[in-house]
Amino acid sequence: MKISQSLPPPDNWKDFERLCKKLWGEIWDCPEITMNGRNGQNQSGIDISGIPKGEDSY
Repeated sequence: MKISQSLPPPDNWKDFERLCKKLWGEIWDCPEITMNGRNGQNQSGIDISGIPKGEDSY
């Protein structure tokens, strides 16, 4: 059986941000990862933030 190597794109940008938050939280081993700002608020391009395990800062 051949397994698909692609995923369908998220339905909207909010789902994409949630997916990124979950993915980077797992990669960074950072359960306290947070989403930055609210809809329409200036975020300077930063949507999620967290401190990777073993690091002292962002």
